[in-house]
Amino acid sequence: QKLNSRSLLIFVSCLSRDIISLDQFNHFSLIEYYARSSFASAHHPTSVRDEYSRNLTSPFQRKAVYADLTKEFSKIVESTLFDNLLIDLIDERFDLFAFHTGGVCTLSNELISSGFECKADLGRRIKSGSDEFFQLWEEGWSKFIEILTRTGKRCSLRVNRAYWAEKTANGGDFSPFYSLRGISEANIFLERLYER
Repeated sequence: QKLNSRSLLIFVSCLSRDIISLDQFNHFSLIEYYARSSFASAHHPTSVRDEYSRNLTSPFQRKAVYADLTKEFSKIVESTLFDNLLIDLIDERFDLFAFHTGGVCTLSNELISSGFECKADLGRRIKSGSDEFFQLWEEGWSKFIEILTRTGKRCSLRVNRAYWAEKTANGGDFSPFYSLRGISEANIFLERLYER
């Protein structure tokens, strides 16, 4: 769907962010861009103390880790005015980490690069694609929709129903990094999320 309105907030993977060309930005202004976070974490009621983002040199990586831990996106959705909110669910590929203290965070590559370790004395890992992950995701999604509905912004939501590619543009595969089976399982889980 063409984005004609003035302002845009995005919560997507780089896949969706990168398809927005500079020409399109003449038609609207970008409010903020959030990535590398699961809805399970972004809208979780308990924030996590940020002891990690300062260890990263990239401003994008610092921002992604900080926003995920502090639940910044949830606050922005509630308090900011925007005409369009673009999302995709590709970053649901990352596992979650559930702290014994009650918080949840996304185990993004950026968080791992910051020195975060999945230690048993801190909590436990929750695998993407598992039923437990889906339950936490659904709780976050429901809170997200509740915020949009309560603030009158639900009609601004735009979903890019993106999936993992099975082949490169040249017809090759993604081994040794990703197997066809792994890609298929990720897409089956994405279908479950998009259907919800």
